[in-house]
Amino acid sequence: MSNMKKETIKTAILLIIGAVCGFVYYIFWGCVDNCAIRSNVYLMTIYGAIFGILFSLLVPMSFYEKIWSKMRKKPTVSQINTNQEKDNENDTQNDTNQEQDNENDTENDTKQ
Repeated sequence: MSNMKKETIKTAILLIIGAVCGFVYYIFWGCVDNCAIRSNVYLMTIYGAIFGILFSLLVPMSFYEKIWSKMRKKPTVSQINTNQEKDNENDTQNDTNQEQDNENDTENDTKQ
């Protein structure tokens, strides 16, 4: 994907997020009278969209690429198998420890 297309998508997404945040701000904290900015739902939505665009311009694309690459990382098959093997070893170890505890309990019971 070209860099220009990535920037456009980033700006569009943050514009929408900003508009939704502006609308939510109006719903929860907007006032009815004597507020020039916060009393109009359309103005708050537009202001939120403008803040979303400003945020998209201030934050470099490399920041989003780092976040996106971390979110997309999926474990490989070998990592999944290794994790399952570790879980199986832990289960076996826990079973052995429980058996030893049971033997110790029975020995203590017979001594009493």
